[in-house]
Amino acid sequence: MFYAPWCKHCKQLAPEYAGAAAELKDWGITLAKVDGTREKELADQYGIGGWPGLKMFRKGRVYEYNGPRERDNIVTFMREQFKLPSEQKDHMLGLSNNMDRLDVTVVGFFKGKSDLYDEYIVAANEMRGTFRFMHTFDEGVAKSFKVPQESVVVFLPEIFWSPYENKTHTLTKKSATYKEIMLFVKRNSVPLVGLRTKKNMFKYTERPLVVVYYDVNYAHEHVVATQFVRDKVLAVAKKYQGSNLRFAVSNEDEFEDEIKSLGFEDSGEDVNVGCWTEKQKFRMASPSEFESSDLDDFIEDLKTGKVRPYMKSLPIPKKQDGPVNKIVANNYDDVMHRVKKDAVMYFYAPWCGHCKEFDGVFKKVAKKMLKSNENIVFGKMDGEANDIPYMFPELKVSGILAHMHLIFFRILNSSL
Repeated sequence: MFYAPWCKHCKQLAPEYAGAAAELKDWGITLAKVDGTREKELADQYGIGGWPGLKMFRKGRVYEYNGPRERDNIVTFMREQFKLPSEQKDHMLGLSNNMDRLDVTVVGFFKGKSDLYDEYIVAANEMRGTFRFMHTFDEGVAKSFKVPQESVVVFLPEIFWSPYENKTHTLTKKSATYKEIMLFVKRNSVPLVGLRTKKNMFKYTERPLVVVYYDVNYAHEHVVATQFVRDKVLAVAKKYQGSNLRFAVSNEDEFEDEIKSLGFEDSGEDVNVGCWTEKQKFRMASPSEFESSDLDDFIEDLKTGKVRPYMKSLPIPKKQDGPVNKIVANNYDDVMHRVKKDAVMYFYAPWCGHCKEFDGVFKKVAKKMLKSNENIVFGKMDGEANDIPYMFPELKVSGILAHMHLIFFRILNSSL
């Protein structure tokens, strides 16, 4: 733990950390602390940007500590970290019976503790908590799975098997580094139509991404109904293999925030579809009965530009009063962006005290400047009730406008 003597959070953590250190000592796990204000060079070496900063060390390698900060929870977490990130299995059933039902399983087949095994363990440590890792040194087990020893295999769960993709992916490069193993696992961990959850969203960062939202439930009694819809998505996704377009299904309740963001909260339909790009989002008109042809047509319309980006917006004001225009997502282009004038845009949150104080000042400045300059326009937008236009920098944190923002942009050339 890197700390600063004056840091309040460090002082709160100190007794919890010390108590955990005493208990973990018998496990051979050492917890140490460094005054980062005195050992600044050391703190800088390990990229400590704030106090307290916690790092884990395994055999000389550095890992981020993203665990709890209470004594008992630190102890439990570190005991788990003390274990190998990959379970050793000595029988075929030990592997096959412990495959993940809902996500890929990664298995290393080795002759012994070889260089590839060492790199595999490092990769598993780096990806700890993301996928299930197992390994075996048994030659017979490797033969039963028809894979060579000294290889790493990614197994797709049975629920995602399809005629259009491999059920397994095998890395046989004996000199592969842990980074190459990690890249191999990540690249092959996403099926043609995967199950996207809050836990595995790190796998679905590539854009554009088409997400089909419905009552996704892979409990045994609901598998057939869930696969019935997924198979319709698969029939379309197979046409885009090799492209940059990705597909996934997600549970509508788990992703209630995205359902609202796409304006589907009142759709009343069983299946809703959204497409996410780097900065924009698009939604498909929800049919009463979802079919592959609906999704196919939606993607074709996206490709030809027939679908407009969806923006959450308050109603467009019927008229504008005063020097400052009332801007919503659906009138921003017409009132602020397409006019051949310099523009000043003010984003606020209704609950923000500073915004309320500034509102009067902004109106006075606008009124004064408009008297002598006809080539400028002023506008203000409720940054929480409306989506922020995509050409602006990210102004929200977890969907909430962190503070007020004032942005000035010139004709054909915007600047903060």
